[in-house]
Amino acid sequence: MIRRLVCISLLTVLFACGGSGNNSSETTPPVKNEIISPEKLIALHSDLEEVVAHSMSTSGYFSENNWHQHFGDAYMYGPAYDLAEWKLTDNEAHYSRACAVLDNNLKLVENDSSDIYGSLIQAGPTAMALLGLIEAGQFIDDSRYAEASETLLEKVDALSMLFDDYIEPQFGEFVENSYGPTSLSAIVALVHLEQAFSYPERNREKHINRADKVLDSIHDKVWFEDNSAYRFAPRDERLTLYPNALMMLAYGRAYQMTKNPKYLERIESIFEGIQPLKDEKGDHYHSPYSAEMMGALDHDYTTLSSQNYLMMALWMAYLASNNLHYLDEIDKILGFIKENLVVDGVIVHHWINGRAATVNDPVTFCSGCNLQTIYILNVIEQHVVAQTMGSAIAPSQQH
Repeated sequence: MIRRLVCISLLTVLFACGGSGNNSSETTPPVKNEIISPEKLIALHSDLEEVVAHSMSTSGYFSENNWHQHFGDAYMYGPAYDLAEWKLTDNEAHYSRACAVLDNNLKLVENDSSDIYGSLIQAGPTAMALLGLIEAGQFIDDSRYAEASETLLEKVDALSMLFDDYIEPQFGEFVENSYGPTSLSAIVALVHLEQAFSYPERNREKHINRADKVLDSIHDKVWFEDNSAYRFAPRDERLTLYPNALMMLAYGRAYQMTKNPKYLERIESIFEGIQPLKDEKGDHYHSPYSAEMMGALDHDYTTLSSQNYLMMALWMAYLASNNLHYLDEIDKILGFIKENLVVDGVIVHHWINGRAATVNDPVTFCSGCNLQTIYILNVIEQHVVAQTMGSAIAPSQQH
């Protein structure tokens, strides 16, 4: 079992950080570190993964081969978490659950490939299902997933090119009112990069080149030099977190695959640009996109989803730069989540008006966001395993 091979190493790090090494059903506050590392992140925050994973598996959020209460996110982060956990533990239940969701994703992606306009209107579920199929390629060899993702991506890309690689907000409520056209266009670039990363034998260079063109088009259209950040939309100069986190994430993956220095420069610029969104306590970033809808009375509003995407972006920034400051930011955000958003074994949807979300709010909980958080922790753990064992975890052939 791979996780057991590095258990002693992680416990050593935990004791070095001042932790007790004891597990409990509750999460424990993070220990303040002068120097953070991936090993320390896992040692300090593995309790969050354990508590949330237990709740996800035992509280009825998954039944009849589907995740529930997930707002589309579980199409990606359900199987992504399960496949990573399967690799780390050899637990076949995670493999089986992942495949059940992936087969549902396959049907959704194949159906949407015949109605590309409709798939863009429903961008959230379709994008997550597509990314789920793509992520699976890092763990299992199933040509159905590769072919379906390639087919849908070709059609999305053709439409993207018609609009000069920036998808404007007329493509539905999701795009116009939630995450914005900059975020959606960034997802197009990110999907190209993930396809090239997970299925390198299928038009790798083409996908990398197209991602570069999309990223440059976004940069030309909505980079706001005064803020050192990307606009939510061409005529919307608000500083918001989602588009900038997604662009950071895409640039991080692009740099990992090409080593083009412009990507690293843009990551650093975005990070500086989003600092006005950081709370005065320094442990989370404000995400104003749904603040009004949720009834926020002040600027200190954030969502679990926004912090997740920012942590993913910060992780890719760390891999690109080896700058430990990005890890320190992840550590602080995880500490905020553990101290403020964990309620009855799950992470609630948002922080608002000085409190965690409650049942009186329009939205209280998202299983997909919880899965995303523990997926992020598993991604970092896989990195630790790869470093400890001296090689990356190679994709496995399907059973």
